[in-house]
Amino acid sequence: HCVAQLFAIQEELEQFKAAGAKVVAVSSDSSEHTAEKFREYGRFDFDVVADVDSTVAAQWSCYRPAEGTREEDRKHGTF
Repeated sequence: HCVAQLFAIQEELEQFKAAGAKVVAVSSDSSEHTAEKFREYGRFDFDVVADVDSTVAAQWSCYRPAEGTREEDRKHGTF
């Protein structure tokens, strides 16, 4: 669902720009993996940055590491 949403944002990118918004996608994938997918499917006209250690995701309450018997909790977020 994340990639489908990114393609939908790409289609509406001019509306985001007209509203004064800058679109940045934050991915848990490595830069190398993202580059591979860009070669396969094409690039977006906005930045896609790597957050492989989930620091940014945790700051935006989209990630909680495993602790004790609780499993890792990774959520999808759009802000």
